[in-house]
Amino acid sequence: MLRDHLQELVRSAVDQLIAQGKLPEAVRGAPIEISDTKNPEHGDYACNLALVASKRAGMNPRAIGELLKEALLEVHRQGADASGVFEAIDIAGPGFLNFRLKPEVIAAYIPRVLAEADIFAQRPTPNAQRLNIEFVSVNPNGPITVGSGRGAAFGDTLSRIMQAVGHEVDREYYINDGVNSEQMRLFAESVKYYVRTALGLPGDFPEKGYRGEYVQDVGMGLLDFVLRQRGTRRMALAETIAQAGWDPARLTYESFVRHLDGGPIEGDSPEEKLIARVVADAKASDTTPDTDTFERLLLLEIVAPEFVEDSDGSQEAWEGRLTEFVRSHRAVHDLPEEQQTALSVAGTLVGELDPVDADLWDTLSFQKAAQELMIERQRGDLRIFGVNFQRWFSEQSLHDEGKVQSALEKLEKAGNSYRSPQPRDAEEVAAEKDKYEDEEDENPTEEGSALWIASHTNGFGDEKDRVLVRADGRPAYIAADVAYLENKLGERGYEKALLILGPDHHGYIGRMYAAYQALGYPMKDGKPERFEIIIFQIVRFVKDGKPAPMRKRDGNIYELRDLIEELGKAQAPDATLEEQRRIGADVARFFYLMRSHDTHMDFDIDLATKQSDENPVFYVQYAHARICSVLRKAEEAGFVLGADMDPGQLTHPRELSLTKKILDLPFETQRASQDYGVHRIATYAIELAKTYHHFYDQCRVIQTGEPDLTRARLALCRAARQTLRSALELLGVSAPEKM
Repeated sequence: MLRDHLQELVRSAVDQLIAQGKLPEAVRGAPIEISDTKNPEHGDYACNLALVASKRAGMNPRAIGELLKEALLEVHRQGADASGVFEAIDIAGPGFLNFRLKPEVIAAYIPRVLAEADIFAQRPTPNAQRLNIEFVSVNPNGPITVGSGRGAAFGDTLSRIMQAVGHEVDREYYINDGVNSEQMRLFAESVKYYVRTALGLPGDFPEKGYRGEYVQDVGMGLLDFVLRQRGTRRMALAETIAQAGWDPARLTYESFVRHLDGGPIEGDSPEEKLIARVVADAKASDTTPDTDTFERLLLLEIVAPEFVEDSDGSQEAWEGRLTEFVRSHRAVHDLPEEQQTALSVAGTLVGELDPVDADLWDTLSFQKAAQELMIERQRGDLRIFGVNFQRWFSEQSLHDEGKVQSALEKLEKAGNSYRSPQPRDAEEVAAEKDKYEDEEDENPTEEGSALWIASHTNGFGDEKDRVLVRADGRPAYIAADVAYLENKLGERGYEKALLILGPDHHGYIGRMYAAYQALGYPMKDGKPERFEIIIFQIVRFVKDGKPAPMRKRDGNIYELRDLIEELGKAQAPDATLEEQRRIGADVARFFYLMRSHDTHMDFDIDLATKQSDENPVFYVQYAHARICSVLRKAEEAGFVLGADMDPGQLTHPRELSLTKKILDLPFETQRASQDYGVHRIATYAIELAKTYHHFYDQCRVIQTGEPDLTRARLALCRAARQTLRSALELLGVSAPEKM
């Protein structure tokens, strides 16, 4: 707003000086930055254009400063746009321009801030893009940890900021659920072990398996689901039959017994035909199945009639045929959608015979079920943290839909992949083996030829060529990564994809930037134009001034949910769990966001649990609550909020400082969108709160004897409240009205 206006005035002065021949044309391209003065006594804002443009102009910076000052004052004398703006323009040091503005010019922006309301923080960029921002994306074999919490807070806040400046943003979570994933196999086997243990069945814990309370939680969740399904199998069966358009009431065990005793079978409905068949089978075998067996048989008749064509009607045959059917479909998702519900019920019923039979667990997609429960837990943790994704993208879907193969064919067509027993740069890499060791690529070929991406030998900047498909046909992880990148940029057409990764992924940058080039996407200034990887650094937790190992239970992880709940409980011990989670999430997000993502940070647990001005999030939220209290009292005193105000009433230095700080939010938002420095918004919120508290301490707001001044200060308070709320919303932190 105000900075933009000053920037335009300086730009106009430059254009005028160029037109007059006093400055060369080259100066026109010099950036114009309007910054705060280092000392408020020097003025309201400063401009360093004279320094920046001196080399372009081949002139002394102070001489350029004199020309700019004269041009701006000339506009002032001519009574143009700047006539009422400057109270003084000074040249400092080697050529800084210090601007002192008239108070009424600054205060006049308050009505505009209030008029723009919720869109005030937004500053549309002229080059808005459709963005895909992927973040968190931890493997679905564990909960969200406190380490990943920093990436979650950063990614979500960056998404909010990008939207604020006009970009269209999709938040995306990439699920590493490939069927060949050894990690996911071990996780499923670990969960299965805990299920067997709970049922008192023997079994060995898998080598390199996953231990921890969260793994047991998943196992107990699965077991609970199966047990509940058994308890409601009649309901589930009725639902399945109803989905087929049949009347469940006509397929009861009582109907079967009545017909078995010679009762008439009326009508030609599917239900009656099914009952007639069951009756015939029962009479032929001279057996009367019990209720459970009857339900199994009906279910089998519904979902797989082909399995009962040759039936002797015995209970053993019915159970055997149902078991055979369930076990013949090893992946639920391979069935038509209308049969999936029925199959899950069938699996539950057969499961009563041996709920942990290895084949049966495979049939019920045990790994998939454990994974889905873990993903749902991750979703829940992130929801508590205020993070919601537009899409959870499955790695396995890339394989199932043939997109991995398509991407590999694109590389081959472009000449950027090749088949060979060894990479073309094998000798070069071997000479520096210690430097380039990669657990993914060690001995990838054995016998035969593997498929390689020429990420090094084709000059794409990677350390070495990497295996895409091993000689035995198994794809390496990077194969899906290449397909996923092609899916984002090619198939879905995002103008730019941002990928946010943790501090242990620096080695990932070179290989993915090489894959980007190998797919044929454009570079600009030596960097991918449509793809960028952003690394956030380590967060260290500190308590009592010492590093606090954030681990719990079995000593291997500390969950983000644990941190949120413990912070919330410390802040509000008597509040509900929901309120404690809101408070804890606010504190955790703010603390994660107070430092630049590309620097290591200390998370001070003691400070985060304090309810005092020392705690920055408490300090900011209290400023918002204080403003709300002032406005409530004003209404009680008879003042109408939203009434016209006279900007000329706001002349106190504290009033003007608060106004200028309010006007800076769009400026800070735009800066953060350009260099991803989202910590600026947290810093800004603290500074705005501090500026308001200073204003409040020196400028009494409600003065019944001075209604004009009161209305002006109330407008300033409303603008400050609105701006604080907007800043906190960008951070994903709540703005309470009472504390």
